[in-house]
Amino acid sequence: MAKLSIDETRENPWARYDIGQAVAHLSIPAQHDGLHTHQMGRFDDAARQRLARSAWPTE
Repeated sequence: MAKLSIDETRENPWARYDIGQAVAHLSIPAQHDGLHTHQMGRFDDAARQRLARSAWPTE
């Protein structure tokens, strides 16, 4: 989790860099342990919701 703001008026300019470095450094031991990793630059939550509704209808 990254703290995206310093306070209510200023964005933390290093937050996105920090989270990227954290993920990168966690990926190395994960790969060593036999896990496969792939960082994603964008996530389409609306597409995920549509897929979930079609795969698991509630009605």
